[in-house]
Amino acid sequence: KYKGWRIGSRYEQEINKVKSVATDTLLSGSFVFNEWRVYIANSDTVLDKARFEYIRRQEFFPRNNDLRLINSSNTFNLNGNWITNKTHKLGWQFTYRQFETKDSLVSARELEHYYLGRLEYGLTVFKGAITTNILYELGAGREPRIDFTYLEVQPGQGVYQWVDYNENGIQELNEFEIAAFSDLGNFIRVLNPTNEFVPVDNTQYNQTFNLNPRAVWNNKKGVRGFIARFSTVTSIQVNRKIFRGSGKSPFNPFVLNEEEESLVALTGLMRNSIFFNRQNPKYSLEYTVQDNQRKTNQVNGIETTLLREHIGRARWNVIQPVSLILTYRNGRRANGSEFFSERNYVINSQEAEPQVSYLSGTKFRLTTTYHFAYRKNQLGENGETATSNEAIVEGRYNIVGKSTLNARFSFARVDFTGAPNSAIEFAMLQGFKDGNNYTWAVSFERNLAQNIQLSLIYDGRKTGDAKPVHVGRVQVRAIF
Repeated sequence: KYKGWRIGSRYEQEINKVKSVATDTLLSGSFVFNEWRVYIANSDTVLDKARFEYIRRQEFFPRNNDLRLINSSNTFNLNGNWITNKTHKLGWQFTYRQFETKDSLVSARELEHYYLGRLEYGLTVFKGAITTNILYELGAGREPRIDFTYLEVQPGQGVYQWVDYNENGIQELNEFEIAAFSDLGNFIRVLNPTNEFVPVDNTQYNQTFNLNPRAVWNNKKGVRGFIARFSTVTSIQVNRKIFRGSGKSPFNPFVLNEEEESLVALTGLMRNSIFFNRQNPKYSLEYTVQDNQRKTNQVNGIETTLLREHIGRARWNVIQPVSLILTYRNGRRANGSEFFSERNYVINSQEAEPQVSYLSGTKFRLTTTYHFAYRKNQLGENGETATSNEAIVEGRYNIVGKSTLNARFSFARVDFTGAPNSAIEFAMLQGFKDGNNYTWAVSFERNLAQNIQLSLIYDGRKTGDAKPVHVGRVQVRAIF
């Protein structure tokens, strides 16, 4: 030890020789490794920590009835944290490894070097009026090229449904959609890694940012009191993977327009909400903007999805048992497929939804909703459009600790111009059909004992000219 710092080393060896009794030759499971480790670190008793470590490793495997040096590596580790500051919190972890192989049988599969890093930062100032948390990760490795198939499961136990768009009776990859109704979810998507491994660089960035002036101006009057009624929440998530050696820098996570030649996968999510009177029991306003995009380079080509929305919401508690919520959405949803061109679309939409709720204590709640939606496909020459007018009535009766009864009924009038039984129709109507659409549901839950619950569920629907569908389920759950 020197002034609170520790310097140490360790050597580790394992010898595992297994020979065949009949031939006196080394079996393939035999190996030997030598590992040297040197480190320097501060005391374990302090809160702020730092550590640096170097590791040298050699691995021997059977070749020509002898154990020969096959792999050697040099690894450098740096990690620590800084948490004693009340305003700033910082943690870091970084690993860099050099790998060398002397065996031509494996040289085509091993990386010459790789890295893995993680940086975490937290900031809290002005008594919590401003807070942010940042996570930044990077790494290098090998990943298999991904393909996927759909596997049929028990009815209603899956996530996807098969829609036979071309009516040929053959399940094709471009005919599976996320199930519009739970009883239609008869398939799950299974990823199938291929034998083709590619070197990739991965960068991930997550951040949340909260601004709440009320924390310092809660009881202020005038301009400061008015500003204190506002607050905002922002979240950013980016996950970027590129082919190693493509000439692109892997350290910047905000390159969202990656070229197809260098792209492996890209996911970006951004959401920002501004609130006014968020905690006020009488009324509040909210404005949200979100941008979600995903792009993947699969065996069958590039797949791209995009969702951008502007959402406005107003809440007003008219009188004690009655509340009103108004919601407006303006958005764009796009899908691009390099291999399945019939799944390409860019849908602009406008939606409005007023909702009135009546609440009688903890026993009874009645909600009525009207939902208007207009959607238009901007891609291609057909210009498909969909106009939907939907009325919804929901009721809930609850006896605390004993039973709950829920009921829901909706009627939607849909006017769709476009090809029926197509991917565009499914994306725009979300399971409904042109014409009149009805859905209804009733569920009853009863606590039979302290930890046993019985559920009776009935769902029904009639979409367009299709015959009515009735689904009943019974569930018994034991809670431990």
